[in-house]
Parts: sequence; structure tokens; C-alpha cells
Amino acid sequence: MLDKALLACDELTGFIVACAQVRPEGIATLETKSVIKKLKDKGFAAKVERDEVYKGAELLGVELPDHITFLIDVLKRNKQELAI
Repeated sequence: MLDKALLACDELTGFIVACAQVRPEGIATLETKSVIKKLKDKGFAAKVERDEVYKGAELLGVELPDHITFLIDVLKRNKQELAI
């Protein structure tokens, strides 16, 4: 289960941080729909493996929007430590 969780969180967390970094307010106002929209833009954070993002959520048995929301919430709670 730990391997699945790492796979599901690693690439997507990096992507979410990239999304937050291009926003004036950082992670504070980032919404799930914005992350999903950026996932569809192949030019944004082009090195992120989108297939890995989708497969990770599938392996955990969660819907991708729910998983994104969960990770955004965790990052928001830790934004001071992470400087995002």
C-alpha cells in the first residue's frame, strides 16, 4: 500500500506545487479545477508524467479530483514549512 501511495502522491504533489508557484497567492487560492485544467495543458510542467498521475489515483482507488483536493489541503496546511 505504501508503494501505491508514494506513486499516487509524488508526481502529483510536484505538479500541484508547480501550479501554486505560478499563482500570485501561491497555494492559498489554488483549486482542484485549476490543477485539472493544467493537467490537460501538455506544455505546462511538460516533464510531469500525466499517465503516472492518473494511474496513481487509480491504484489508490480514489477519484482524481478527490485526490487532488486532498493533496491541496495537505499542502495548504503546511505552506509555511514548504514556502509555497
